[in-house]
Amino acid sequence: MRYVKVKDKLMLLMLVCVVSNIVIAIFCMDYLRKMEWHAQQIYEQKVQSMYALKSAEALTIAGKKEEARALINEAPYLAFDSKMDFYLKQMKTKIDEATVQEVIDYVLTRTEQQITNYEKDIHRGYFVILFISLMMVVLVLILSFTAASSVRKPTKQLKSLLKRAEQGDFTQKAIYTSRDELGELLLCYNQMVEEVKGLLAVVNNSANIVGEANENIRINSETVTLSAQQTTKNTDDIAQSIIESTTHLTSNTAMIQEVASNITVVTNRVQTMKENIVETVKQAKQGEQEIALNMSQMQVIEQAMIEADAKMRKLELQSLEISKAVDIIQEIANNTSLLALNAAIEAAHAGDEGKGFSVVANEVKKLAQQSLNSTKTITAIVKTIQQDTQEAVGMMSVANEAVHSGIEVTTHTADHFRAIAARIEHIEPHIEDVSSTIEKMSQYAQNVADQSRELTQLSEENSVQVEQIVKQTAQQLEITTNMSQQIKQISKNTRSLSHALNKFVV
Repeated sequence: MRYVKVKDKLMLLMLVCVVSNIVIAIFCMDYLRKMEWHAQQIYEQKVQSMYALKSAEALTIAGKKEEARALINEAPYLAFDSKMDFYLKQMKTKIDEATVQEVIDYVLTRTEQQITNYEKDIHRGYFVILFISLMMVVLVLILSFTAASSVRKPTKQLKSLLKRAEQGDFTQKAIYTSRDELGELLLCYNQMVEEVKGLLAVVNNSANIVGEANENIRINSETVTLSAQQTTKNTDDIAQSIIESTTHLTSNTAMIQEVASNITVVTNRVQTMKENIVETVKQAKQGEQEIALNMSQMQVIEQAMIEADAKMRKLELQSLEISKAVDIIQEIANNTSLLALNAAIEAAHAGDEGKGFSVVANEVKKLAQQSLNSTKTITAIVKTIQQDTQEAVGMMSVANEAVHSGIEVTTHTADHFRAIAARIEHIEPHIEDVSSTIEKMSQYAQNVADQSRELTQLSEENSVQVEQIVKQTAQQLEITTNMSQQIKQISKNTRSLSHALNKFVV
């Protein structure tokens, strides 16, 4: 009975009712036949009574009253009513031909009346049974066809609506004003259509918002990638410049140490010292220019680091906005899954008629599950981006501090070089007094050598820090590249969601 249509069930019920009426009619007719047989028995009993009365009448005529009285007393079926009891009592005391004839006439009259009444009742019973049976059959047929028609029309309408829904068309609504179960089912379908329309509108709007946000992130990601590439290039240039500065500082340190070791012979080689001083001034100015160039490049790096830090913070804020949008989409997907589950339950209740709607519910459920999986992927990607962005911001801050420290050290180095150049230029016009100031010059040369060693050490440390910045910048570039690829994947998923939503007509 589970896979039998409602129309066939009603026809089966109608058949059962008709058969039941026929069975009842058969039993009633059998009862009427029994009544007819009972009437025949009554007639036979009355005939036997008539034989006894006729015999008693003959005995009375023959003067055998006692025998006649004994025959009447022994005769069966005479006391069938109160009047016959009266006649029997009367004949026990007095019996004559007139009394017996009167009793015979009464028995004949009474028998004819009973037989006539029985026949009338039996004929009336047959007529009533046939009439009621026919009326019941006609009524059952009318009710069955009416019920089948009332079930067939809304079922056909619901089947058509479910086929439309299976194709993604939710523009039609059910039109059925009855308040029975089918009417409630069609009303629930209309409510479901309204909820699905609202849900599709919300999902479509959210998909558009995610698409716009993803496009903005893609543009910002490309900008960050270009900035990271430029930063990597600038950092490489800075590293090369620092290496060259370190080489020059090492060379200057060696020269100053050589000057300090040869101060004892400066007196005998004043002219040579003068030439060396001129050369030293030239190299000091060249070193000052290189340090100035180094300072300018480090300032450019510092500005690039500041801009990169600002963009990374902006990227972090935008990733937070994406997280909010993803939370909204995830909530919508959960509600869609719940509605799909409710729809699947209703479809299961509807049986075969709800198969089409079950397919739609499954498609909506799959779509909700795909949306939920995409939001989970987006959430994981956004969290990774936020974590990488925070780490990049921290590293950029460290790099900014390192660059700032390098600028300060380079500034001090430039000041020292300017001081050295000024002192050497001051020594040149007073070359004749070199002998008297050799001891002081030796001390100054030693100080310069110490400072040069410190500058060389600082330059080497700056070189190491710049190499770290280069590695971090390369890592940032790789992260932004991966982020760009993930954003492209998000765009692809968003387009797939929009394409799936376009199949629905609301």
